[in-house]
Amino acid sequence: MKILRFIVILSSIYFSIFTISNSNESNDKIAYINIEYVISNSIKGKSILNNLDIIQKNNSNELKKFEKKINSIETDIKKTKNIISDQELNDKINLLKKSISEYKTLKNSMSMNLKKKRNEDIQNFMKKINPILENFMEENSYSVLLDGKNVIIGKKSNNLTNEILKIVDNNIK
Repeated sequence: MKILRFIVILSSIYFSIFTISNSNESNDKIAYINIEYVISNSIKGKSILNNLDIIQKNNSNELKKFEKKINSIETDIKKTKNIISDQELNDKINLLKKSISEYKTLKNSMSMNLKKKRNEDIQNFMKKINPILENFMEENSYSVLLDGKNVIIGKKSNNLTNEILKIVDNNIK
């Protein structure tokens, strides 16, 4: 049942696109760009991704330091478990558990904050790109501009990625 529904939907999408592209009345210009390529290769996009990479490396270094602290506590427990009293052992084990809990909390927090920052930065960058794309479409009479990752096959002449990249680099610093 799901396969049949998928085939019907896929067929109707294909038919719609085929009908639109082959219509004699339609003078619509359709093009596509690889927006991920524009983001990762534009000057501003590289800057954003570089800053996010720096944050990721700093987070990783901080977590490694925390891991060393935990490993140190664990090593200390292993070395002294037969020498110290049960109360001292329990205290050290509780300290280890607390440190592990703090580590997990810190790691989750860093991950969430980085994800949030990445989303905000990319979204702000896209807000700057969208008016450029709209202006480009209007000036060049394009009616549809698709994301290249959603295009299965298309003429290379309809791929405007490099042209858009140059425009973005010239307009967004």
